[in-house]
Amino acid sequence: MVHDDTLIEQELLEEARARGAQPFGMREGVLRFGSSIALVVVAVALWAAAPPGDVNVPLLLVMIAALACTTRIEFEMGPVYTAPLQLVVVPLVLLFPPAIALPAVCTGLVVAELPGVLRGQVHPDRLVAAIGNAWFAVGPVMVLAIAGGEHPTLDQWPLYLAALASQFAFDGANSLLIECVGLGVPVSQLRTIIGAWVIDALLSPVALAVAYAGAHASWAALLGLPLAALLGVFARQRREGLDAALELSAAYRRTAFLLGDVLEADDEYTGNHSHHVVELAAAVADQLGLDRRARHRTELGALLHDVGKIRIPKEILLKPGPLDDDEFAEMKRHTTYGQELLDRVGGPLSEIGRVVRGSHERFDGRGYPDGVAGEAIPLESRIVGCCDAFSAMTTDRPYRAAMPLADALAELRACAGTQFDPGVVEALCAVVAGRQPSLPLAA
Repeated sequence: MVHDDTLIEQELLEEARARGAQPFGMREGVLRFGSSIALVVVAVALWAAAPPGDVNVPLLLVMIAALACTTRIEFEMGPVYTAPLQLVVVPLVLLFPPAIALPAVCTGLVVAELPGVLRGQVHPDRLVAAIGNAWFAVGPVMVLAIAGGEHPTLDQWPLYLAALASQFAFDGANSLLIECVGLGVPVSQLRTIIGAWVIDALLSPVALAVAYAGAHASWAALLGLPLAALLGVFARQRREGLDAALELSAAYRRTAFLLGDVLEADDEYTGNHSHHVVELAAAVADQLGLDRRARHRTELGALLHDVGKIRIPKEILLKPGPLDDDEFAEMKRHTTYGQELLDRVGGPLSEIGRVVRGSHERFDGRGYPDGVAGEAIPLESRIVGCCDAFSAMTTDRPYRAAMPLADALAELRACAGTQFDPGVVEALCAVVAGRQPSLPLAA
């Protein structure tokens, strides 16, 4: 089953993939270019502080090329991705002077972007921004520069732990700046970066062993490349799996909207009413500060809260007058019918089925179908139920005219704590008052 958390991560992944071919927005561009400029300043300062002596230029060029190739081995993790760069970066940083190692890492990252730019898949400004992506290497380079930059020996393990910790610190700070400040990604979604750090930490001992071998035989610094190639196979398989998951996620979303269209075709009033409830519920979710997952469930729950009415006989559904007891009992089954229908679809729509089932529960426990009360009712259901009632009150029906907005708001407040969640009522009143400034916000 594809869970809601997975759906949100897939949406972030789709957004991250789409960004590559687009120019930076103003805020993101300023941050990324500023990050790149700051890194160049650091690199120049390192060069000025300790100019490099003789280096193995052929090995350096090969390692830059290897780094560029390794960078393309991307393990996508929501809004961020990781690559097995440790297998090249660690030997590069340990075997070359700091003044050479940092520019080499920057060069490798820039070269990695060139094929995408030439094919038109990556916007050219990503080349400059790629320099700023090398901040993860600044910490280790500075730690080793302060320590004297000697060739690696196994008894220096505290130094290597400090270098690894500094790598995570600089990488985390740069990611926080770019993703959260520049792109507005919630900090909670950056938990995926911890997974990237775990991979780096697990690869680091292997990379250190490669660097140790390279200190005794220079070209042994490339011994990590076969492992990188193997990880490339796994990365490709993961991407194929993610592509399939994205397509499945899109299929579920299309199914949800298709069900909404079927409902509208089956009963125009119910369909239009559902779209109105979606608009209100989304605004209330924002007013309450719900996270992306809960807002997603609220919107789909609002869209499909009446989908079970497909199974209600037309003579009951479209009856112009009040329903008798038997007819009302059948009408009340539409929430369970809706959940059953969504459970049959499966996947994330099963979660939406819970929202649909609870959309006619009451805050005091006298609703249906389960008679649950208060916090036991999903918050998304409480939002949908309140917005559903407000929409019904303010819409013309076959047997009565629409109620004035002020009267409908007064009715919501009168029923707060009994039929409706008081917090949801106030949020909905604030939303409506914001759209109709002449209406009072408070009773």
